[in-house]
Amino acid sequence: MSQRLKPLGFKKRRNGFNRRLGNGLIHQVSIFSVGAYSIDHGKFYIHAGCYVPEAELYRRNVTEPKWVTDALCAVRGCFPENYLGLSKVAANLDMLTPHIDDVLESLASFDSYDGIAGDTDIADQLAPKKSLWFETPQSIVRTCIQIAREDAEGASGTIQHYLAARKAAELPHLGHIEVVTEWAEEMGLL
Repeated sequence: MSQRLKPLGFKKRRNGFNRRLGNGLIHQVSIFSVGAYSIDHGKFYIHAGCYVPEAELYRRNVTEPKWVTDALCAVRGCFPENYLGLSKVAANLDMLTPHIDDVLESLASFDSYDGIAGDTDIADQLAPKKSLWFETPQSIVRTCIQIAREDAEGASGTIQHYLAARKAAELPHLGHIEVVTEWAEEMGLL
């Protein structure tokens, strides 16, 4: 993976890679093998994600990390959809090539703020495999970006629309609605 990712601007640390884009976004790729105490021991997958610094406004962490791990990414995903056998991969490293291609293709959707901060749900536009998802809901990330860009009116409208949609859901998640509402009130959006 190093030979493939380093020429694309990724820096390596242990089993992970970070690429900082000029616009502030950070792409993260990690290789994981499933632990010895898991029933899936001996299996392996690749994790990828996109760190959106503005999303830290929601998570209440205002310092940018020196190194981004998968847990910090607002957008996350695993490749392939099912684990690969570690022994098979070790015997044939070329098995990784299509999965690395999928990772890079999916991350390309998050090279700019256009799709993340736009009015449409970027998840609907991702590759058919839909291997990446928003860990922090896209509307909340969009609200954070609008706050950072000093668009208080847009941020207020985005979060109000999000909360209205959550409340109108067939089975609303009341705890989530309460937490988001409290945060929006603290930020002066409601």
